[in-house]
Amino acid sequence: MEATATAYDLVNRVMAERGYPMRDFDAQADLVSVDHPAVVENYRVAHGIHERAQRREASTEDLREALIRYRSLFEELLRDDDAAAPVGTGYVSGQPTRSEDGSDAGDQR
Repeated sequence: MEATATAYDLVNRVMAERGYPMRDFDAQADLVSVDHPAVVENYRVAHGIHERAQRREASTEDLREALIRYRSLFEELLRDDDAAAPVGTGYVSGQPTRSEDGSDAGDQR
């Protein structure tokens, strides 16, 4: 149960940094569905399991499923960060870019 609570907190911190409304789960889920339609169901299911876990009504399998679903959303949120990396950072989608001379643009030479 502790791992699920930690995953819940981590996803919520990332979402807060991204500007999602954090007081209203339904508003959060609606915005996630716009920004990340492929993972919104994962978010809803994981949140439901988290709430059941708080009441000690979730099985070990439920908790495992919640972690998998939170991980999916977390990876999607991070993927957005990679895609939005500013030009000149040396990274595009997590991969080093090459400058015109063939060296890594991110090198500190």
